[in-house]
Amino acid sequence: MRTPVSIRALSVLVYCCLGLFAALGCYLATLGGRDVWLGLQSRKWPQAPGMVIPSPRETEPEAPAAGTIAVRYAVRGRVYITSQMRFGAQPALAGRDEFELWRWRYPPGRAVTVFYASDTPELAVVRPGAGPEAFWLPGLGLGLLLAAAMFAAAFRAAAAGIGISIGVALFSGIFLCIGCAMLAAGGWTLYRAYDSQSWPVAKGEFAPMAHGGEPGSVPGQRSVYRYVVDGQTHFGNRIRFGAGPDAGGERLRSGVGAGTGTLDVRYSLADPDLAVLEPGIFPGAFWMPGAGLALSLFGLAGIRYATAALRIGPY
Repeated sequence: MRTPVSIRALSVLVYCCLGLFAALGCYLATLGGRDVWLGLQSRKWPQAPGMVIPSPRETEPEAPAAGTIAVRYAVRGRVYITSQMRFGAQPALAGRDEFELWRWRYPPGRAVTVFYASDTPELAVVRPGAGPEAFWLPGLGLGLLLAAAMFAAAFRAAAAGIGISIGVALFSGIFLCIGCAMLAAGGWTLYRAYDSQSWPVAKGEFAPMAHGGEPGSVPGQRSVYRYVVDGQTHFGNRIRFGAGPDAGGERLRSGVGAGTGTLDVRYSLADPDLAVLEPGIFPGAFWMPGAGLALSLFGLAGIRYATAALRIGPY
């Protein structure tokens, strides 16, 4: 049988650990929320001409692919350098395929437009706005906060002898939040897959191999292709919505999976950088909204069960 001292010591230990989780959640939510806020505000920032410059990793042949993309620009006579391509998205941390795509889009020597904060010109971004990837970090932070609150409520409920209904409700709330996020992201992917069937078509081709190797992560398969819209060259690596650049190892229906021949590229009029080779909805696009729906239903069922248990009373 535990003594009151050991119970108090256990309580202190549990709440200290939960406090660390809550602090980490606050940090991630604040950091991610800052990126979302800056991304939304960057659309209104003043602009300055800039140029992509070689990064240290690009000058080293043996360096890994996950380097950086640097842009030099000048504001009021002072020169600045930024590697922030989009708030909430770091190409160097997104994997080799995604970084390879950004490297094709922004090669050294390309002239770009930089959006900078008027009061702090060193804070700048090449592509303004907040993409869907910017919401994952604040979502993770909020999830950690909710998890800490769940375990704290469950521990307190168990110590008070009122059962674990509150803990079950909060635990189910985590699944509900994750499910809703996955459902929203997967639903947006399904919409774009459906809408891509009506997008205009541009002729394209696979981009040549870079640095003597393949752009994609799969040996012998190219994933980056280029196409021209209104005289401007664009690059993409999406084969199907809901599938990675290598499309799970599948070959293209058009028969050019080996990387030769002309491609029919479907691109969005609102954002020509958003393109796909095989438009339409394929089975791979259903897994995320399906998993999100399952998690949401599980969370709702848990919350309903916990609510019913609380009405009955302690047990």
